Amino acid sequence: MDELVFEEFGFASYYSAPPAALVARHFDITDGLVLDSGFSFSHAVPILNSGAQQQYSRRLDLGGKVLTNQLKEVVSFRSWNMMDEFLVINAAKEELCYVAQDFLAELEDTRLPLSEGNKTMIDYVLPTHASDKENRFGYSRPSGTSKKMLKKGASFIFD
Repeated sequence: MDELVFEEFGFASYYSAPPAALVARHFDITDGLVLDSGFSFSHAVPILNSGAQQQYSRRLDLGGKVLTNQLKEVVSFRSWNMMDEFLVINAAKEELCYVAQDFLAELEDTRLPLSEGNKTMIDYVLPTHASDKENRFGYSRPSGTSKKMLKKGASFIFD
């Protein structure tokens, strides 16, 4: 790696650090745990005195691909068969999934009807695979903004 950076690209100097150390430095974390989730695996790296403790870090072979495959199964079971649509489900996951700041409060919010302020329910409109290049993976919109649904109570709808 060093040889490539200096000889091929001609850098005068560079700084090499694990991603967890850079995260800790950016957010000014002195002690804590950095969870780095990727597509195929995740890392847990403890931070002690502003430094990543690599000898105690752990790799878990669980990443975003597992969640995408789980979503494909759930959506295929509940509404449309999406088992062959990895890119569409991955785009929906990347646009809609997040980590709740207050899990219990948001869980209660999901039980509210739209008329009482449910802010967590969002429709994801599936692509029609026509000549529309902009929406080839679909898009999200606030729930209840469309009158036409092909399936009553569908999680995913066509526009």
